[in-house]
Amino acid sequence: MVSSRCFVVNEWLLHDLRGDNAQEAQDEAIKFLQRLKEKCDQIVVLHGSSWMQKAYDLMSCTNVRALSKYLHLAILRDIEKCRLLEQSEVRVLPDHVRESVPEEDVYLLESYYAANANALVTTDQKLRDLLSSHGSVAVRLRDEFLREYLEPE
Repeated sequence: MVSSRCFVVNEWLLHDLRGDNAQEAQDEAIKFLQRLKEKCDQIVVLHGSSWMQKAYDLMSCTNVRALSKYLHLAILRDIEKCRLLEQSEVRVLPDHVRESVPEEDVYLLESYYAANANALVTTDQKLRDLLSSHGSVAVRLRDEFLREYLEPE
């Protein structure tokens, strides 16, 4: 039996799906969602976060409406594919961690700890370096993560 993994994926996924980062990135984002759907894995999303707002905004982009529909119906509304955290489930980060992370990324760490996630997947090298110095957060850069995750089994 394959054990499930839980990932906090920052906003690169939504930007890639929207087509902000070229066709290749969009294709990889689609493959990521398809692979996530196939596996026993899930993503973690904090209700009311900027990530969730961008996911809702994606629905208004007519050129990617089908992708948005897939994200929402196949992933975000499936409790086996998406763990939707309520604000009441997150704990306040320790001061030394909170002070070292940009304010816009705090919700990612709160989600990571609340879900006891396996990895936080980001495109932000500076954030990865910052969090790696704390040692308690498994941070993966998008490209290396996708290279491994999308490999055929």
